[in-house]
Amino acid sequence: MNRDLAARGRALASGLLLAASLLAAAPGDVHAAVVNRIVATVDGEPITTYQVDTFIRANVRGANPETVSAEDRKKVLDLLINDMIVDMESQKLGVGVGNEEVTAYIEQIKKQNNLDDEKLAKALEQQGLTPETYRIQVRKEIQRSQLLARNVRSQVNVTPEEIQKFYDEHKAQFSDADVVTVRHIFFAIPQNVDGQQAGQILGEKAKKAYTRLQGGESFESVARSMSEGPDAAQGGMLGTLKRGEMRPELEQIAFSMHEGQFSQPVQSPYGLHILYVEKRHAGTAVPLETVQEQIKERLYAQAVETKFQQWVTEDLRKGHTVVIK
Repeated sequence: MNRDLAARGRALASGLLLAASLLAAAPGDVHAAVVNRIVATVDGEPITTYQVDTFIRANVRGANPETVSAEDRKKVLDLLINDMIVDMESQKLGVGVGNEEVTAYIEQIKKQNNLDDEKLAKALEQQGLTPETYRIQVRKEIQRSQLLARNVRSQVNVTPEEIQKFYDEHKAQFSDADVVTVRHIFFAIPQNVDGQQAGQILGEKAKKAYTRLQGGESFESVARSMSEGPDAAQGGMLGTLKRGEMRPELEQIAFSMHEGQFSQPVQSPYGLHILYVEKRHAGTAVPLETVQEQIKERLYAQAVETKFQQWVTEDLRKGHTVVIK
């Protein structure tokens, strides 16, 4: 729940909220009157339990408002307060977004994702949105972007030292993966025999192959003559593989071996394998010069988001009267 709230908090800061008018209870609805208790006000404008519940249902996957903890409900309320303050500040600064801008933005999204109106509507439906509520979200996103440009972006700068530090601390992200070229000798689990007998048969076959390998015979020749795998004719060649491309029990062994080394028999759901690492290829680091713009963009986006949240929660709130009931 906390992780979902954090993600939805970023979405909220981006203006990706249902409009308060859509969340209001219908007049005269007795049940709504009960659940629509005012839980906070911003400059006298109310935020209700109905809005909090609706936000949870729409933005936190699988969450039931009735079972959400009091702590998480407070986080949702805080997000709604910030969103209302951003709306108020936009009006105060005269940051308006016309229908033409919203339509142009949506058309750009459709073009980038190869969507027509029907496909877009289906995609929105899967997210619990209608075209109307999506337009509201888009308007808020554009509005937020304008606020960022006016009040935040000019205050954010990413230094070469910060880029270097991020690169040094995350080198694994900017390296080609380790790979191994692997052969194996495979013995399939015998059919139509009991488990104990099958184990004995597999053990005897593996022992013969292992003895030949210890005697100095080449792995490729033993695989050609003894392996029961479809790759026996190729000397048991599995190929050059990265992590994640082998069964876990085989990968663990293969990536722990030295070049030119063969393993003890390894059990898999299909039988026994003797692995041989023909070649290891260590991952190579991508030069900083190649990825520095990518890192800069990532750090800049993070810094802008942090600054925006700070601006809303620390600066803007001072200019508004927030009362939590």
